[in-house]
Amino acid sequence: MNCKKWTQHLTTHDCPIKHIVTVDGPLRGIVDRLYNLGIQPRIANYDLNCFDLQLNAYCIKIHIHLKHALSCKILGTLPAGWYYGWDEETDKICMLGYVDFECYVGVARAKERVNAVVRKFETFLKRKDPAAVKTLLLLTEV
Repeated sequence: MNCKKWTQHLTTHDCPIKHIVTVDGPLRGIVDRLYNLGIQPRIANYDLNCFDLQLNAYCIKIHIHLKHALSCKILGTLPAGWYYGWDEETDKICMLGYVDFECYVGVARAKERVNAVVRKFETFLKRKDPAAVKTLLLLTEV
C-alpha cells in the first residue's frame, strides 16, 4: 500500500512483500478507503460458494483481513450483512466480513451482487471522517 500501485505480478513489483496487500479486483475501492481511514487491510477477497450445482446457485462471502487488529468497533455499526470478525484469543477485531444469505443463479448474477454490496460499503466508508477514525485508532491502540 506504500506506492498505491496495483499489480497482478509480484515478481515485477518493487515494494517489499510486507507492504503488499492481496486484493480481489472488485474490492479495490474498499481497500483504498480503509487505508485512507488509517485501517490497513492485509487481504481482501470474496468467495462465490456454489450452494446448488443443479440450480447453479451461488452464495456470496466477503472477507477483509486486517493487518493490525482493532480494539473496538472503530467504524461503528456496519451496514446490513456486514460484521466484525473477532479473534477469540486476543478479543480484538481481525476482520471485516459480509455474508449474503440469499443465493444468486449463475456466476454473472453473483458477481453483480458482489459489485452492488461493494459499492454500498464504499459509500458507507466515504461518510466516515478520516481524522476521527485515525484519532479513535490512536486512542484505542494497545
